[in-house]
Amino acid sequence: MKSKLNVVHGLFHKRATGQGIHPAQTGCLLSGATIQKGAIIKAASRGPDDRQRVGQDTGQPSIVLACEQPMTGYHETNFSMAYSSHISWQSPDSPVPNEVYPSLAWDNLFENRGSLRNMSILDRVKADAEALTRTIGSSDKANWTSI
Repeated sequence: MKSKLNVVHGLFHKRATGQGIHPAQTGCLLSGATIQKGAIIKAASRGPDDRQRVGQDTGQPSIVLACEQPMTGYHETNFSMAYSSHISWQSPDSPVPNEVYPSLAWDNLFENRGSLRNMSILDRVKADAEALTRTIGSSDKANWTSI
């Protein structure tokens, strides 16, 4: 499994230092954008998690998991607490909503409603997996079967 994981570490945004640890450094962590103090939120929309580019071919463009509900108000440094609560942005003034409840994240990922609630996840994805098998190359098939 170790060869299948990517661990990102050492992220650092020098221009964000000296302005408080949470809002100034969290809100621009993925994009490196300069965020602004005050009532108007402005972060970058084009980071490595760009929903328009990366998620255009999926049912769910992205999912952002969090440990706590987003905070409102202002930090003592006069940055919006929205920067402390979000690292992923769908536009410069709109963060991607966080999901803090694992069961709701599961329901969103697997369309877990109605009659689907009683169907196995494996049964739900079987047709998609079979269709994918017909379209991928032999080296990808070899990698897939080794998982």
